[in-house]
Amino acid sequence: MNAKRFAVQSLSQCAILLFAVATATAAVPPSRQELDRSVAQYVAPYVKYHAFSGVVLVGKGDDVLINKAFGNANYEFGVPNTPDTRFQAGSISKRFTFVVVMHLVREKKLALTDALFKWVPDFPSADKITVADLLDHHSGIQDSDKWRGIFRRNFTTADAVDAIKSEPLDSVPGQKYSYTTWNYAVLAHIIERVTGDSYANVVKKYVYDPAGMRDSGELSTTVVVPRLANGYMPGPFSDVLSVCGPEDTSWKTGGGASYSTTRDLMRFARAYTTTLLTNEERALWDTEDENTTLLDRNVLEANGSAPGANAIINYFPESELSVVVLSNNNSPVARTIARDVASMYFREKYTVPTVSLAPGKPFDARLLRGYALEGRDFTFEIRLHDGTPFVRWGQTRWEAMLPEGDDRWFLPLDFGHMTLRLDDTGQLVEGTMTTTWSRTPMKVIAR
Repeated sequence: MNAKRFAVQSLSQCAILLFAVATATAAVPPSRQELDRSVAQYVAPYVKYHAFSGVVLVGKGDDVLINKAFGNANYEFGVPNTPDTRFQAGSISKRFTFVVVMHLVREKKLALTDALFKWVPDFPSADKITVADLLDHHSGIQDSDKWRGIFRRNFTTADAVDAIKSEPLDSVPGQKYSYTTWNYAVLAHIIERVTGDSYANVVKKYVYDPAGMRDSGELSTTVVVPRLANGYMPGPFSDVLSVCGPEDTSWKTGGGASYSTTRDLMRFARAYTTTLLTNEERALWDTEDENTTLLDRNVLEANGSAPGANAIINYFPESELSVVVLSNNNSPVARTIARDVASMYFREKYTVPTVSLAPGKPFDARLLRGYALEGRDFTFEIRLHDGTPFVRWGQTRWEAMLPEGDDRWFLPLDFGHMTLRLDDTGQLVEGTMTTTWSRTPMKVIAR
């Protein structure tokens, strides 16, 4: 984000961007009881097929309408989730870091044009990477799977920066958008150098305390956090629940190491759009990957994920409606749940998920090959595990194929449905997939 990209917009422009009046006619919202029943009925299939456990909150202004828990925080010991259960917030942490940086800029302790060279002179292209580049993912730092899935190591922010600077840049600083948590790990280190304090203390001062977030903090060490949910996922080979994670989060400080509750994240959404930042400061947020409209309404969206966790905030400023979904499950259905729960409130159309498992014909070994989704940069393979087919998206992302009849399977991790039909010669003549992240059918192509 160069100076031009960071040009301060006028109050009127910000108002248009963030608070434009919705044109849709407001319907009478459901009562608390109706909303509670609708959410419970809607979420039940996700819980049944091990794709969701967590908490769903709907709030109007500062009033919580429902804060409903599903499943367990710890399945091994049968500890249920509650409205006070804490969950990993994933990349929502980046929004917290953004607030901190804006405050330090406001206090003239930091400038968006400051070069990384001031704090880490031996970082690659440190004289060319600016604070602004780190904030909006134009630093050239590339994402890496090398640190993912490792045991907890208690990295400090300085340790993280030392590891990051040993990796080559992916592009010239300031030119290319490339989303990575590492940008915000570097920002966390800068924050600590500028303030002389730990990131945990600084984010508490500028975000948690002003917003009234009493149940939020950082997973930057191996210290036990009371009421923190364990992570799970749908079984990769059969219709069971499996454990997922934990993954080291200390290297993600500033970009993915926070934990929170639904109520705290509702408080954050309210404070973020009112007291934490000015309109001009909010307008500088630009990650190119989060919605600004939903259901034809302006929305503040913040979302994040980690192994065994998914988090989503949707805040509709015109109606002061908050929808927060926190999950201790690796399935990405939390974002779909948040959208459909908002649809319930606004009396928009939504579909209750359905699954119809049924035995099909014997599995055809000719399906064991690679596939791609037309128009998307996604590929997968179908493999066998003890004679049972499963979808392998990558080294760590596998999901079961549960039969729904001939040539059709249910995919529990994505809560999707896939049809693959071969002709007599083994050619794929029909291939489609629908998932929670793409309700429109996608064409499956054999590779």
